[in-house]
Amino acid sequence: MVSKTLTIPCLCSSQGGKTIYQASVPVRMFIKDKIAEVDVWNPELKKDDDKYFARQGYQRSPQRSRLQKVAKYIRDQGGKPLFPNTILLCSRGELDFVHIESESDTPFGYLHLDITGENPLWIVDGQHRVYGFEMEYEKNRNQTLLDYELLVVIVEEMTKYEEVFQFYTINTTAKGIRTDLSAELLLGMAEQNPQVAKDAVGKGQKWRLRATDITRKMMEEEGSPWFNRIKLPNQSRSTLAVASATSFSASLKPVLTGGFTAEMDNDKVVKLLKSYWCALEELMPEAFADAKNHSIQKTPGMYVMHLIAPRVFELARAKSNKLSMEVIESVLEGFDDSDGEDYFDSSFWESGGDGASNYNSMGAFRQLADAIKERLPEVSVEIIV
Repeated sequence: MVSKTLTIPCLCSSQGGKTIYQASVPVRMFIKDKIAEVDVWNPELKKDDDKYFARQGYQRSPQRSRLQKVAKYIRDQGGKPLFPNTILLCSRGELDFVHIESESDTPFGYLHLDITGENPLWIVDGQHRVYGFEMEYEKNRNQTLLDYELLVVIVEEMTKYEEVFQFYTINTTAKGIRTDLSAELLLGMAEQNPQVAKDAVGKGQKWRLRATDITRKMMEEEGSPWFNRIKLPNQSRSTLAVASATSFSASLKPVLTGGFTAEMDNDKVVKLLKSYWCALEELMPEAFADAKNHSIQKTPGMYVMHLIAPRVFELARAKSNKLSMEVIESVLEGFDDSDGEDYFDSSFWESGGDGASNYNSMGAFRQLADAIKERLPEVSVEIIV
């Protein structure tokens, strides 16, 4: 293959120990020259592949509906839209940058990209903007689009883990982008490399990696009310699935960051959660048998029950050191329903009913959880000072 090099004028700076290049790049370089690509998850790859983590991607393919919205915006703006936010690109190797000496303190120079080499640039953030331009260009062949300048930031010498983690962090803190695929890959990396797990702890993400592992085990655990009820990343939809892995994992935060379960190993947490949900199923068999028409195993139920779980577990431990389903069920049966509202009855969780259906936001879930906790028995603890 004949080598092809593109030259990009840019500013060079550093941040977090990494060299960063800031530039304005014509759309042509993305559409025609293919200077960057998206590392897409491949569901056909098997984990027993020796190079699984090197080969496996972490992003979904561009979503057609979102591309159409970007393309329409470009068209509505006469091919001159405003996109002031930057495209984030990463290089997993060293780049060829030539610094130009000048009297200015601004580190300016030229970045030489060999687009046929073995060190491609990866699109970490902004793929829908890039491919939205491509969709619009392919439809109308408007040559002026090729000259449109996109602002880019290129981070040099990122490891695969750093790149995946950057994508995960951006999209869990600032956007509504699903990150279950990247979380799944991060978990596998952490299992293979203790340093990755250590880094995740340092960045406050340990609970998220644990949640990914626990979610998978909960849906694979026979006898669990969640067996085959959770749809994992890139898994074909099951007729039994009523929840997504993303939602279930996120709902586990109170369990993994509060109470004694925060320090338990994952397998013990899975065992305890299985007992907890089995106890709930004993109290509300109709809601679990007809999960699609009840919300106990949908977003409201998951979040509310995991919000109250640390309190329930403390009450159960005060009763017995053996946190069995029976002990947990006895705690839940001690619930005070004197106000006429039974939160552990199937009818409360009927879809479209007068109970849980009235709670449809995170704030409302917390409100409902607080109402339930207020009616649980008191924890009796003797403290000697």
